[in-house]
Amino acid sequence: MSARTTPGLTFARLAGDAAREIVGELTAVYAEVYGVPPYAGDPFFSVETFADRLTAAFTMRGFEVVTARLGDGSLVGYVHGVTLTPDRAWWASIAHDLPADARQAAEAGDVFWLRELMVLPKATNQGIGRRLHDAMVDGRPESWTTLTCIVDNEPARSAYPRWGYEVVDAPIKHAPDSPVYDPMLLRPGRLGRRKGDAREGWCGCRTPGTWVTYGPVSSQPLRSPCVQVPVRPGGARRGEARHVRTTQHPPGPEGTQGHRA
Repeated sequence: MSARTTPGLTFARLAGDAAREIVGELTAVYAEVYGVPPYAGDPFFSVETFADRLTAAFTMRGFEVVTARLGDGSLVGYVHGVTLTPDRAWWASIAHDLPADARQAAEAGDVFWLRELMVLPKATNQGIGRRLHDAMVDGRPESWTTLTCIVDNEPARSAYPRWGYEVVDAPIKHAPDSPVYDPMLLRPGRLGRRKGDAREGWCGCRTPGTWVTYGPVSSQPLRSPCVQVPVRPGGARRGEARHVRTTQHPPGPEGTQGHRA
């Protein structure tokens, strides 16, 4: 069965102060996503514990959250993270199991730690989680991304390797009462794309901060008024954004829809 789509979905990238203003919405989404077995009733996954972790992250280096909202403005999902510091306990505990270039990247502040990614149950199977993930990673200054995933948390545990992640064979726990997690790494330029997939990113051609949909990945270039503009204002990390289409630009033959951050 093919995934459903979500017309009118918009994305926004927020730093700590702006995220603090919507902490109630962020917490409410968490409460619904984790208010089911096996998480419900587990102190490690309590709403209060999460709220403490989230508010503490607001002041960490490089904190950002990317939100997804429906046309009526309701929040259906988000992803947040920070710049990884090499002294983070779980990372330091697996240092000898990490590739040397990943350790060096962390020492240089070049690893993004994706801390949480969640989508409301009513909005699953619509590709929103993947779009949130790509929106966050594509807009980060770091070259590497890391995350930890509960070992039996399906379908997420199987999805991340399909998206380009490598599993580090050194399971960790974030706390004595936490479940076991698999650490994962996304190397520079390894964000998984399939031929025919639409791509998205932050457009810097005319309206900085505009979230746009690229043409499909294909050996046949699609023509557009904004061919080869940077993914992000100030330049692109992972090549250039070709075949961008947004509502601010004259529509191409496919007429894909863009979203403003």
